[in-house]
Amino acid sequence: MPERFEESLQEIKSARTYADSILSSVPSGLIVLNHRLNILSVNRAFGKLNERFPSLSPERFIEPLKKEITANLETGETLNREIRLVPEGSETPLVFSATVSRIASGAEDYYEEEKASILVTINDITEHEKMRELVLQAKQDWEDTFNTIPDMITIHDRDYNIIHANRAARETLGLPLHPSGTMNKCYRYYHGADAAPDNCPCSGCYKTGQPATVEFFEPHLNRYIEIRSIPRINSNNEMIGLIHITRDISLRKEIEEEHTRLLTAITKAKIEWEMTFDSVMEFIVIINKRLEITRCNKSFADFVGKPVDEIIGKMCYDFFPCAREQVEECTQHMDCSRQLSAKNELKTDTGRWLYVSHRPIQDKDATSPHSVIIATEVTDLKNAQQKLRQSEEELRQKVQDLEKFYDMAVGREIRMKELKKEINKLHSELARYEEYRSVKQ
Repeated sequence: MPERFEESLQEIKSARTYADSILSSVPSGLIVLNHRLNILSVNRAFGKLNERFPSLSPERFIEPLKKEITANLETGETLNREIRLVPEGSETPLVFSATVSRIASGAEDYYEEEKASILVTINDITEHEKMRELVLQAKQDWEDTFNTIPDMITIHDRDYNIIHANRAARETLGLPLHPSGTMNKCYRYYHGADAAPDNCPCSGCYKTGQPATVEFFEPHLNRYIEIRSIPRINSNNEMIGLIHITRDISLRKEIEEEHTRLLTAITKAKIEWEMTFDSVMEFIVIINKRLEITRCNKSFADFVGKPVDEIIGKMCYDFFPCAREQVEECTQHMDCSRQLSAKNELKTDTGRWLYVSHRPIQDKDATSPHSVIIATEVTDLKNAQQKLRQSEEELRQKVQDLEKFYDMAVGREIRMKELKKEINKLHSELARYEEYRSVKQ
């Protein structure tokens, strides 16, 4: 009998050792309670947790779980709950998953107080909870971003059904919050049609499996739109639908049309300016600050007898007879902060006269990177002026000669009058003499 009792006791010890070994190897923290909620034991995993956080004693876990433990004692139902505990010296709570479960009665010879009745399983899910919160936050951020995008974004399945849409798409297309049945066909909302139109990028995307982009005016939406269709691929590399991105490009089209109109007007103005530039009789030359010719009109090219492309890049004083002082004055004039015109008359080596006007062109920074030289040939005018001066000199000389002749003629007239008087006087005296003579006889 004693031998049998010893064997039974040894079997019990072995079973307990086996059970303790299992409990010690469990990675979850375990707290064993009796029916009075007294703590009987904890396993090694809980001991390690307590070593990390000394303030987290078994009682800290039992206190918030009393309601669940009591319910378990009454019903035997396993209960789960998440609890948050803040270790001393920390402001960040730790999140634990606690499971309260019933334990079968122990050996019959145990005292009632020593019977294990409740097992509380503790798992630290702080990192898991953080990850879950990050996932939820990422999901919320994605949804917020998805709904904030002004473009209409809809997600379609292979049957042209809209299965998800952002706020812009719902508001613009008038989509129901949860479309279902045949009412959610994309072509009905985008095109007001009963089937996909010929230019629908979705059809091409479904056929080729490649992204597609089109632009057109959609009468149903009364706007220009750009549609991009992007395939949706599952883990088996199968196309399960597409992402449909629609952008309202009406404003861009208006800007493009306005740009086209402005470009046409500018091109026309440029052509008209170039025609005017080359058709005027005056010589027009544009020079930079180094006095190099950057442009000239046809009249100037004809004047110097060279093609325009041979004139570009040459120095302006190669064609305009300027002294060194005049070249320096021209350079200083371009550096002047005010747009003043300089005017001069120049005579070429061939004897031709030019009236030259030089005016700097200022940019928005009030600098003068270029200057315009406008020259007019005044050779005929100069010759006319020279002839006029010669005529004036000749006329002046003739006037002087005439005055001399007049003075001479007037003097002669006076002498003739005096001579006539003398003659008349002599005639009178002769008449008296003849009368006296006749009386005397």
